[in-house]
Parts: sequence; C-alpha cells; structure tokens
Amino acid sequence: MRKTIHWALAFLFCAAFYAATAFAAETSYLAATGPVEVSSAPSTTTVGISTPPATTAVQVVDQPINYFHKSLEYRALAETGDTAAQNKLGILYRDGLGVYQDFTEAMKWFRRSAEGGYLKAMVNLARMYGNGQGIPRNYEQEKKWFRRAADRGDPEAEYGLGVMIAEGRRTPDCEKEGAGWIRKAADQGYGFAEEDIGLRYARGRGIEKNEAAAYFWIYTTSPRSPMIKKLAALLTKEQIDHIEKESKDWSLHLEAKKKEAEKKAHHQSHQ
Repeated sequence: MRKTIHWALAFLFCAAFYAATAFAAETSYLAATGPVEVSSAPSTTTVGISTPPATTAVQVVDQPINYFHKSLEYRALAETGDTAAQNKLGILYRDGLGVYQDFTEAMKWFRRSAEGGYLKAMVNLARMYGNGQGIPRNYEQEKKWFRRAADRGDPEAEYGLGVMIAEGRRTPDCEKEGAGWIRKAADQGYGFAEEDIGLRYARGRGIEKNEAAAYFWIYTTSPRSPMIKKLAALLTKEQIDHIEKESKDWSLHLEAKKKEAEKKAHHQSHQ
C-alpha cells in the first residue's frame, strides 16, 4: 500500500514539474513577442449554405503574436464597455488564442459587443448561431444578426444574409431578394459576393441573365475560372476587352478605397 502511494506521489510530482516547465517556456516566448491586431472573420459554413470558408482571424505583422498579453489588454478594455475590444476578446475565446477555447465565453463577448452596435460582432454572433458554437444552432438568430449588420451596410453580413435567403426556400421571390443582398455586398468589393453574383448572372438565378455582367464579376475575382471560358464564347472580343479593362479599373478603385480606410483608421487611433 505504501509503495503504491509512493509511486502515485512520484507520478504527480513529475507531472506538475513538466506542466510548470511548459508554462514557463510558453510565457517566456510570449513575453518576447510583439502585439498584433485581431479582427473578425468568417467561421465555418452553415448547413446547406455556401458561406465563406473558415479563415484565421488574425492579421499577422512583423513579429510573432503575443495572444496571452493581448487577451489581458482586450479584457481590461472590454470590461469598460469598449465594443471593439469585446469583439476581439470574443475572437480569442472562439479560436483559443492566448486563452482556453470557450465558445460560451466567446458568445458572451460577441453578444455584448453586438448589442453595443459593433457590426463585426453582429456578424461573428450570427456565425456562432449558424455553426452551433456555444449554443444550439439557431438559424433565425443567425439571420436576425446578419440582417442587423446588413441593414447598416456591412458587406459580409449582406452576403451572409443574401445567401441564407436565396438558398433557403429557393422560391423565385427568395432568390431575387437574396441576389439583391449579394449584389450589395459585391458592390462593396466583398470577394465571395463578387464571384457569387457573377455565377447568378451567368445562370439567371434570382437576377436577369447577363453574360457580360457575369464575365465582369467572375473575372474580377477568379480570372482563371472555367466559367470564364464558357462566357467568353458568348461575347465578342471587343466586349471582353472592355469588360477586362473595367474589371482592372474596379480593382484599382477598391485598392485605393482600402488604403484610404486604413489611413483614416490609423489617424483615428493616434488621436
């Protein structure tokens, strides 16, 4: 009996030692790394809906990311009511970055931020409902939060809402309404929406069939798509040259708009 207790105590001591060593190594690494801005991003797809695939919700900069310290920084700000920090803290909990992954905690912070009017949190909350993360799947709640953000012009929400409506009942009216939301997102340069609306123009789904418009939107995001070759066969060379020039001009316009937004955000953060 004593021998068994002895071996048990020895095992526990070794386990504690290795855990402490690993923790010390991790904190030393984190202490040596620099900060990063964390932003929202699409999560996994919802059942029967071709929403964007999961992407890493982190914008990597020059140095490795100190998630643990970021979690402390965001929590301090989040508890003061900072909606941007609440959303960022929710992302850390959702993805298990610097904290233990906890969907319930992520939902809590996304909800606080969304109820405070932060658009990206509304999108993240919608996706949590759609994916059943931290709560049973609830498509009505998913649509509700997508619509709230879409009504305020968020392109990711416009696309998410549009796809839900168009791919839900698939009636002509639903497809038309859904295509309208998807086109709004495309008009803001949301890549998934641009390709999606191009395919809808090509097939006449929810929107009047238009090969030239289809070519424009698909070429803008996927110039090597097999659909391009099929559409090109229905257009003249002059039409194709004109559309491709328009597509390049559109891409330059979006790039300039993006840089202007980044410049404005940088200026605001240093006021």
